[in-house]
Amino acid sequence: MFSRNLLAVLAVVAAAPAFAADVSAGDAQLALALGVEPGVYTTDQLIRLNNARQENDAETTRFILASPGGYLSSTDSATVSPGEAQLALSLGVEPGAYSLADLTRLEQARQDNDAETERAILTGEVHNPVSEAVTPAKEQLAATVGVNPADYTLAELTAMNAALYD
Repeated sequence: MFSRNLLAVLAVVAAAPAFAADVSAGDAQLALALGVEPGVYTTDQLIRLNNARQENDAETTRFILASPGGYLSSTDSATVSPGEAQLALSLGVEPGAYSLADLTRLEQARQDNDAETERAILTGEVHNPVSEAVTPAKEQLAATVGVNPADYTLAELTAMNAALYD
């Protein structure tokens, strides 16, 4: 057992000059164990690839293997946070293609087995709906300015209320 581990470590160390300078020995070892080239995938991708293979998740495996170097290859990384990218990947959609609100609603729709909402989000029929739940606070603000609370967002109602008292 010890000699097998030692051989694996020595193989990684001996091959280290061939890897990019920023690839850790752990990343290189994990990449080799997964059968991919070290330095091509991020640490997060390697971990997710390992998990996807253990869970026999072919869709996630294909997605990761098709996105070397990171999940943000086709989007502007300045507008997509790593958390949003991770959530998008976990849902099997492209990071940056959906807002955080849409990703959250998609995740909830899948948990609720709500195929209609899921389809609407994925086809773009529903993106960032303006309608919000009518809360007591919204009702009170709407009554103050004399409008229907369901027709306005909370921010719009707050602005109208502020305009009344300026």
